[in-house]
Amino acid sequence: MKDKMSKMKNAIQEADYLREEYEPVKLWGGCPDGDVKFDKMMEWLADNEHVAEHMLKVSKEIKAI
Repeated sequence: MKDKMSKMKNAIQEADYLREEYEPVKLWGGCPDGDVKFDKMMEWLADNEHVAEHMLKVSKEIKAI
């Protein structure tokens, strides 16, 4: 139980950090309906690889909890 609570606390801290990290590089895609086109997604991933990798890592940790 203690281990699970520690993992949850860490995941929350990581998610808060990522939220702040993501804010200035938000993926808008130039589409008012919110649909991000594939080419814009690929461009964003290339420019923000470190953020995307960290987001994937944290999302997997959250899912595991």
